[in-house]
Amino acid sequence: MRPQVITTTAPSDDLNGIAEDQTTGAAGDLTLDGALVSGGVATMGMPQIVSIEGSGNNASITFTVTGTDQDGQTVSEVITGPNNSTVTSTVYFKTVTQIAASAAVTGNVEVGPAASDGFSTVSVPVNWRQSPFDGHHFLELVTSTATFGNQYTVDDPEGSYTTSFGVDAAWFDGGLDPDSNAATGSAVLDKPVRAVRTKCTTATSTTVLKSTWIQGQNG
Repeated sequence: MRPQVITTTAPSDDLNGIAEDQTTGAAGDLTLDGALVSGGVATMGMPQIVSIEGSGNNASITFTVTGTDQDGQTVSEVITGPNNSTVTSTVYFKTVTQIAASAAVTGNVEVGPAASDGFSTVSVPVNWRQSPFDGHHFLELVTSTATFGNQYTVDDPEGSYTTSFGVDAAWFDGGLDPDSNAATGSAVLDKPVRAVRTKCTTATSTTVLKSTWIQGQNG
């Protein structure tokens, strides 16, 4: 397969970019009215962790966030509300189409993506049938600072999943752990995998990462 190269510029924090400060009198949807919203859909520059910040105690209710993931598949996550604090998703959302509160919201909440909490690239399916597999995943921090690493999965990108491949697939650190905080790094994967991606757990608005996947060519 041809080398796959993804150069990523980290998006900025926009902590009310999905939903600006608001409350609800009962269970219901938050109004998506942040700067990232157009036509009722919030769109992030990169798939990102979503944060919910609240000034009241909403720990007894949940917020169901629905949208799409890094691969364009529909995903949702139920997040326990914050108690005068900030809570975050575990799913990386590329878009958000709905945020449903399970009961009345105490005080105000705002919702938006946080670059400092991380983002991921799209998943890159690889040629697992090649023998020998001979896979290399190179990561380079082009500018600024970041904590990043490479991940792989043996799950099938074309398989059937309850939520989506990006969420339901079991992802593993692939030799360069997302907590390594290295300027550059690479991982040699000599056993077949189905897909790879780059995961960043901290970044700044000026972070630029370059991710390259390459395999040796038979014949």
